[in-house]
Amino acid sequence: MIMNKCNIKLVSITLAIIVICNCVIYYAGHVQKNILRSIDVDLPDVFNFNSNASHVHLFGTHKEENDTTGAANKSNVPVIDTHKDENNTARTTEKSESADVPVIETHKGGNKTIRSADNDLGEALQKAQSLRIACIIITCPSHHETHVTAIKETWAKRCDYPLFMSSTEDPLLPSIDALGKDNGADTKTNVWNKNKGAFKYAYEHYFDKVDWFLKAEDDTFVVMENLRAFLSQYDTENEAMWFGCNMKKHTPSGYMSGGAGYVLSKLAVKKYVEGMNDKNNKECSHKTRTNDDPSIAICLYKQGVKFMDSSDAEGKFRFNVFEPRVLVTGLVRNHQWFINSTWYPFTVGYNCCSESSITFHYITPNTMRAMEYLIYHLTPFEIPTLLPEKFIQTLSD
Repeated sequence: MIMNKCNIKLVSITLAIIVICNCVIYYAGHVQKNILRSIDVDLPDVFNFNSNASHVHLFGTHKEENDTTGAANKSNVPVIDTHKDENNTARTTEKSESADVPVIETHKGGNKTIRSADNDLGEALQKAQSLRIACIIITCPSHHETHVTAIKETWAKRCDYPLFMSSTEDPLLPSIDALGKDNGADTKTNVWNKNKGAFKYAYEHYFDKVDWFLKAEDDTFVVMENLRAFLSQYDTENEAMWFGCNMKKHTPSGYMSGGAGYVLSKLAVKKYVEGMNDKNNKECSHKTRTNDDPSIAICLYKQGVKFMDSSDAEGKFRFNVFEPRVLVTGLVRNHQWFINSTWYPFTVGYNCCSESSITFHYITPNTMRAMEYLIYHLTPFEIPTLLPEKFIQTLSD
């Protein structure tokens, strides 16, 4: 009988502790929400471009204040032409002491508060969502029913003009023959000619319809919301800019990884097409059957396009060369070419990538569908106490 009473008291105490913990967690969540609603933050913080957290969020609605692990040192960022928003007037140039860094552009949001009211935030979000983007997706006939189908089911739905650039026309996709008959076979060593054909087609048919041109592979996953938020800070009409995962080699400013995807402003695309149409411009017009990554970098550098820094304030990548599994588990260490080519230090684990990440590469069709579910369909939420209120009151008596 004594044991039964002891057991009953033990169970009651345990339940009371559980209830108290749940109540504290539930109340703390509401307090945190009210605090976040009451403070005034600047636009980059709203989009979480300067956040320390490393989880991917659409437009960055979550921020972890105390997460500082994995911060990269950007002291070696080279010759920076600081991009300023409309409310700023100064432009500064900083010279790096290191000779092994590229000439790239970077945007610094700083701590300047540019939002004074909720309607300003609404206007900023509206601007980001209103950007029109043409998505140039490089593919091949053998991937039409696999990779292309997965892209159409997932992130391409959020692109204004998805353009599938292949070596054959397929009206069911539809796909476009961007290679042409006179430019050789559709192989990995002949992507340069397909890239030129793809951008030339996009320029001729969509230049007046869009604000930006995204180029991706058929195994690239793109978070279009984060791309729009990031690009909303820049001037596509008057600046020839190239954003992506900047790597070493090929030019003094390096090159952008094609697999990670990259973005060109309208003026940059115009300069690119003008270069390829100029027979005297050997850097842009040659038809050598080669990889497109170094070739387009050499061409755009020749054309005076700015190679922009798209990493966040902590030096974390927004355009990611690998899939999340490789980055989070540390398998990226097995890819020595990447370690030797990246400009910035990198970390593994949950701090591997920017919270406002835009792309991931080497994504299989099924993984693409899984990412679509995890990002857009799975919604974690707070669970309040499951015990009845009357029972809680009984335990507290």
